[in-house]
Amino acid sequence: MAFTIIESIKPVKDLLEELLNEVKTVDIQSQDLALPIHERLQINENKDRLINEKIRLQMCIDSIEALNKQWIEWAQKSKIKKDEESYEQIAKGKRNVFVLKQEAKDAIITLTMYKEEINNEIKQITSKPPITESTPITSYRNINLPQLSLPTFDGEPRQWREFWSGFNAAVHNQDIPQIQKMNYLISCLKGAALQSVRAFDVAPENYEIVRQMLTEKYGNSSTIIKLLYNELRSIKRNDKEWIEIAERMERIFRQLETLGENLEHSSIENVIESKLPRWILDKVCHQKMVDSPWSTMKLRKFLRNLINVNEQVRNQFSSSLMERNYTSHKKNPRNQDETSALATIYNGDETSQSSIKNKEIKQRRPCIFCNRNHWDNECQTYASVDSRLKRLKGMKRCTVCMKSTHQTKECSRKVRCFYCKTPHNSALCNKKFSTQTIRIVHPNKEEIHNGKDCSTNQDTIIMSQTNIVTKREGMETLLLCKEITIFNPSTPHHRKTALALFDIGSQVSFISKKLASRLGLIETEKYEIKVARFGTKKPKSCLVAQIQFGIQTKGEETIKICANVIDYLTKQLQVISVPTGTQLENLKSFWKQPDILIGADYFFKFVEFNNIQELNSGFILLQTKVGPMIAGSGDINKLCQANTKQLSRSVCVANVNSCSELETFWKLELMGINDQPNANDDEEALKQFKKSIIKCNGRYRVRWPWKKIKGKLSNNYGLCLSRLKNLIKRLQDYSILDRYDNIMKEQEQLGIIEQVDPDDKVGIIHYLPHHGVLTPNKSTTKLRVVYDASAHIRNFKSLNEALYRGPILLPNILGVLRFRMMRNVILADIEKAFLQIEIHPEDRNCTRFLWLHNPKQGVAEGNLKCYRFKRVPFGVISSPFLLSATINFHLEGYDHELAAEIRKNIYVDNIILSAKNTEDALSKYEQTKLIFEKAAMNIREFISNDPEFNERIPDYDKASSNKGSFLGINWIYDLDVIRIILKPWNEKEITKRTILQFVASQYDPLGLLVPSMITFKLFLQLLWKQNKSWDQPLTHQEETQWKSIPNGTIFMIC
Repeated sequence: MAFTIIESIKPVKDLLEELLNEVKTVDIQSQDLALPIHERLQINENKDRLINEKIRLQMCIDSIEALNKQWIEWAQKSKIKKDEESYEQIAKGKRNVFVLKQEAKDAIITLTMYKEEINNEIKQITSKPPITESTPITSYRNINLPQLSLPTFDGEPRQWREFWSGFNAAVHNQDIPQIQKMNYLISCLKGAALQSVRAFDVAPENYEIVRQMLTEKYGNSSTIIKLLYNELRSIKRNDKEWIEIAERMERIFRQLETLGENLEHSSIENVIESKLPRWILDKVCHQKMVDSPWSTMKLRKFLRNLINVNEQVRNQFSSSLMERNYTSHKKNPRNQDETSALATIYNGDETSQSSIKNKEIKQRRPCIFCNRNHWDNECQTYASVDSRLKRLKGMKRCTVCMKSTHQTKECSRKVRCFYCKTPHNSALCNKKFSTQTIRIVHPNKEEIHNGKDCSTNQDTIIMSQTNIVTKREGMETLLLCKEITIFNPSTPHHRKTALALFDIGSQVSFISKKLASRLGLIETEKYEIKVARFGTKKPKSCLVAQIQFGIQTKGEETIKICANVIDYLTKQLQVISVPTGTQLENLKSFWKQPDILIGADYFFKFVEFNNIQELNSGFILLQTKVGPMIAGSGDINKLCQANTKQLSRSVCVANVNSCSELETFWKLELMGINDQPNANDDEEALKQFKKSIIKCNGRYRVRWPWKKIKGKLSNNYGLCLSRLKNLIKRLQDYSILDRYDNIMKEQEQLGIIEQVDPDDKVGIIHYLPHHGVLTPNKSTTKLRVVYDASAHIRNFKSLNEALYRGPILLPNILGVLRFRMMRNVILADIEKAFLQIEIHPEDRNCTRFLWLHNPKQGVAEGNLKCYRFKRVPFGVISSPFLLSATINFHLEGYDHELAAEIRKNIYVDNIILSAKNTEDALSKYEQTKLIFEKAAMNIREFISNDPEFNERIPDYDKASSNKGSFLGINWIYDLDVIRIILKPWNEKEITKRTILQFVASQYDPLGLLVPSMITFKLFLQLLWKQNKSWDQPLTHQEETQWKSIPNGTIFMIC
């Protein structure tokens, strides 16, 4: 070990001396200004190359420090005097390794300073052209234009032409040395473009090579055309932003025309029309009839004219409106006592004029209710729906259009509410104006601490009171209420049950005098508070006292509250009783008057908003320290009759819509053309993986790569419970319930899953639905349990949405199937690969799922048990990345050819190996088994086209079938051929839908069936051109044509 360290440090020391001597030769004096520009530039370029040696200096310093550290560790262990003497020969002397290291650090600092000076000098030379005697004097007037910076290029092919045009004019066509052009080119490259030329030295002879390589890679017209069409398809229709969409499409079309594309065909016209609002399509149809024959160019011109007209009208309207508003403001100054948006704008401040430009304010009639200057629905004088209806009735006005010329029954006008979209006036919307917001302000109020003296010396508290919600037909709005257990801190055994209203709008908490007396609570001296509701100017004064009481939570925790005692809180409120742990079915509703109001001072000690669930009825289920509560707006009958409907509807989130087959079909057709996912996400996932992976008891342990939105993850308990009920019914129908239960028991015995206490709150709590997938043709796993990590309830994220997918660390599929070039081939796979990687204990609770103690007894409260995964489950979006990354991490620790071959030829859990002969194959078999045993993984299902190898390996490692399968493709190993079967047509009814399903169902990852599928796709194209609907039957002639196409063909590929 000592000899290795000493021999390693000697060449580093010699190189460091050589570099320091070379640096000393650098002449850092300024150049003679009389020299020609190209000579001065060349001299500075050479200096710059020498100065860049600081990178190599730093590498030498790092190597010396690392080797010295190894030496110190070795010396402390060995204590061999001879080794120490050998090392002292290097460490002693005037030019010892440590002196050289310090000189190198000083040289790096000096070179950095000189580099900045030379860069400045180069800029001065290139920015000022030389003035010589031979320079002709022209009559042009000198114009000082601003200096333009060079364009940059990051590897986006669509930006190549723009980049090269600028660079060509600024640098390439200039009469300057090639080395300078090379430096400029490298400085303009970023990202993927810069990475592609990293291997080339910055030398003059490499400039043309790099330039041609970049042109061939990024200047390919066909690639740019594909990307432009892809961008065109990705534009989403947005009726509000139609101008921006039209201009974006026009930009793409102009680029395509520049590249020689012919845009005069119907598909382009259809794409444009699919992005336009309906009102524009009406104008387009009318224009088509007037201006025939129609063309794509005419459609584009029509849109450009429409945009110009729209801009002119908007500008003219804005300027005239500004003038009217300004004149009106001068003639009619507003009363300072009025509360309106205009009164705020016209406050005499000069800066308010800018607000007028940003807001197109329309002159409007005054409020119909109070005759002040605001919209009817903003009226605070008549804030509730009841008061507005009474006001209209007193004024004898229609409640629909609010005119006085007729009564409501005679009104013929059809209106739709802006807020709830139902037929009534927006100012009379029960959903919007049923509850008044509350506000509490504390002037000079001192903080009240828990568990301390509750006395106060404040003078007043301004507060508001919560109003009872107004009912509306078919719907109810529930406030956040819960029956809780409270007690007297002096006598904790003295407990009462009372209804508490949790109101974040109130800054302080209250308790009724009646309840305080029943508990025997001691009151402080009374003080004055002022109660002010919104819409009133003068607050109402009242006297209150303070008391202290305790609240018992469900977790046996006690929270002490300081509250104000008042005689009356509010009227009776409707409450939904949700016992802890119950299923959300057949809930009971009752009316009760609250005796406690928990304000903002204690609200957040009970309520957290990271675990809420929206029910199908519209209400919100919120988990709190005092138990679950239901609040919000919704259908009370739906909630109390059968909440199972909500659960089944939540399951429907994953249902496939009518066009999913078409979407999947085109995704497969465009595979490899569409843009890749965000590279920053992949980098973040890889960064989290490298930071968290460890090896524990011989097995790798990883953590999930979380996004920042993980707090929005839904609990999913109710959804999973509903899915479990449906699953048990299906399993009984197929008589595989026992096999499903045995899989759960087996995985628990193997340590793949573990039971968990439902009250365990470590980490993020999330439940996964699961179902069974039957694969009778597989020799190993005929029944597989699949977990749905994409399931979620509305307005919440699924587990897959909360995790990064991670980069694809798999080799190209075409490269993996290179085994057709191998003489002796070995196929194998990793047994239950995903389940061999352990999850960190803090990340396990997000993989919970429900199962039954006795599956034959059905889903019941006492029969449920909760599991969670200890290993990485299949079905989570990050699982393939974690598996590939872990295997790569493990194989990187082996420095021999077999590990490199496995990394090159592994796809998920399938491995391909090549061998020269039988003995080589058996050797690789044994080594592969040993390599993966170190990662607690078992390699099995070995199969080869070498019969002797198949006979000599143990039976438990052999593939049980006589047919090999790799990535779903059948390989007949004894004949060494690939067998692909074109699925036969089995549908009775021939429609466009069933034909599309047939075409999309053909499994062909390598495109080997493309020639055979052309006829089917041409026939499908014919149906599209005829505009047939999805389920429209075909004519007799079309059916005959379809049946004449051969299907069910078997292809044997050598």
